[in-house]
Order: sequence, then structure tokens, then C-alpha cells
Amino acid sequence: MTPRLYRVIQRVNDIEAAVRYCVTPDLDPTLARVREAGGRIDAPIEDMPWGERLFYAADPFGNPISFVHERTLIVRGAGTSGAAAP
Repeated sequence: MTPRLYRVIQRVNDIEAAVRYCVTPDLDPTLARVREAGGRIDAPIEDMPWGERLFYAADPFGNPISFVHERTLIVRGAGTSGAAAP
């Protein structure tokens, strides 16, 4: 399965920030590929209490990327202005 990429605009303290969410079927090899490519890992793989499994990295310009397991449901909600489907 090819990873899917979503872009979500989040508003925090009147500042909008784009966060990219990359959906993948297996986080462990994805984390390894990011490291091998010289990517910066900002937070290791975590299993959240609500069932989400994810890790955070940054692109070469320092922009945040959240890698999430494909079981994660990406929805529009409070504080976001939308998610773009692949």
C-alpha cells in the first residue's frame, strides 16, 4: 500500500500552521526509512490512549510531519480547516 498524505491547517493561538499527516500501513519501517534518509525524528513511535499510533518528524525545512498508522481516522474537527485527500 502506498502511504497517503493529508494536509491539515490547525489554528493555535490565532496562528495557522500546516501539519502534514502521512498515513502508512507500518510505522516501524517508515521510521527506519526516515532515519536512513537523514530525517529528523522529533518524537518516537507512540501508542496514544485513544488508539492512535504515530511518530513525528520534520522535513528538511523544519516543518512538522506526523506519520500515523493506517487505522487512524483523519477527520475535520475543531481547530482545523480541512484535510486534503490524496
